[in-house]
Amino acid sequence: MNNIKQVGGTHYQKLKIQPIELFVRLNLNWFQAEIIKYLSRYPNKGLELDLKKARNVTMMAIEFFGDTFDLDYDNIPLVDKYTDQFRDYGNFFNEPVSFSLLRGAIYSVINKQYSEAKHFIELLLYAEYEVKAEDI
Repeated sequence: MNNIKQVGGTHYQKLKIQPIELFVRLNLNWFQAEIIKYLSRYPNKGLELDLKKARNVTMMAIEFFGDTFDLDYDNIPLVDKYTDQFRDYGNFFNEPVSFSLLRGAIYSVINKQYSEAKHFIELLLYAEYEVKAEDI
């Protein structure tokens, strides 16, 4: 996607696969795209606030859809490649488990397992910022 330029900020420039490419190739709905957008940019833009936004949109998705498991095995290589780019995100993650939590959240969102995604995001908020779910 050479013709796509980020307007304002640099929070996606480190990513080899841009979020929009994932959204289009996997035909994600608005809720999925918003959640993944916030999860993808939180290390370089909104930090704790972006994780809270991701959790909020996840809760909206749960209200609209509940959980609708929808695993498409053909998409796993792309999802793996997308999430792996966060593994070596410099020394951003405060806790070693944070990458696994981020990966779990993204997988859950793509599979429309919104309750599970909410759980991963809450764990990530706690691991990185010691924010408890009841404090959000």
